[in-house]
Amino acid sequence: MRSGDNLFDMTKDATPDRLRSRLRMRQWQTLLAIADAGGLRQAALTLGVSQPALSKALKDLEAAIGRPLFERSARGLTLTPHGEVVTEHARQALHALGALADALAAVDTGAGGRLRVGIIPNLSSDWMRAVAARLIGGSRPLHLQLTEGATDELLLALRGGALDAAMVRITPANAGGDLTWRPMLTQRLKVIVRTGHPLLRMGRRATLRHLLAYPWLLPPAATPTRRRLDEVFLQAGLTPPQTHLETYALPLIERFVVQEGRLAAVPDDVARQFERLGGIRALGFEWDLPPVCLAWLDGRGPQRLIHRFEQAALAVA
Repeated sequence: MRSGDNLFDMTKDATPDRLRSRLRMRQWQTLLAIADAGGLRQAALTLGVSQPALSKALKDLEAAIGRPLFERSARGLTLTPHGEVVTEHARQALHALGALADALAAVDTGAGGRLRVGIIPNLSSDWMRAVAARLIGGSRPLHLQLTEGATDELLLALRGGALDAAMVRITPANAGGDLTWRPMLTQRLKVIVRTGHPLLRMGRRATLRHLLAYPWLLPPAATPTRRRLDEVFLQAGLTPPQTHLETYALPLIERFVVQEGRLAAVPDDVARQFERLGGIRALGFEWDLPPVCLAWLDGRGPQRLIHRFEQAALAVA
């Protein structure tokens, strides 16, 4: 067979201009439907088209890319390495198109644009409310969408195009070369207990070993806050606190500390917020935490709006 007869002519580069001229948004949707379904039959039902039409659409897409995107077997279709890359970019493209539509709709209502920001739970709601007030007020307010999640979840959503920026703890473990970030907030880790807890009566005599005598409510494993807490105990030659109960949700933390007498570790500004509400006190222990940073993908996203958020956060901090 001559090279010109090959459907996947690898002699032609997948140049940006060539791909732009051949690919359409409908093809991205087709690719994702097939990838998610793992086969043509279910994907055809999802898209409301016939299976032969979908099969032809997939062949056209693979011809446009110039590479096979799926491996065919009796069990269905599995993405090839090229297919995994194309699928990732397809999801980002559809997220970007959805974000554009939402941003235009926001401007139609008089907003200065739409910004999707992920935030870790361990931020004082007082601080976040002050930042939001600066952005949603004035003559050109932002339409601000806030999504809460753990650092790793938010960075995954950021890289997948579901977020424009994220307020997260950047560490050597998660700081990729694709990210730009700015430190926004410095926090210190505190241990909180309910009012009247025996550890409060001990005052400065309380040690890390004393903390291990009581039940804990801990941040999820592998989060920066949990890693820092574990590190403190390990450096003191002690086994870190153990628990069957993990959460980042501040309302749940407040409830379990007050009603069950559990210990919890939260940033100092969150501890002060709990103290103002009553029923909770912070112990004298205090340790540094990685800074909370505003992170976004280098050269991507609504840069003007991200910088507006950055300015508001720095002003409040």
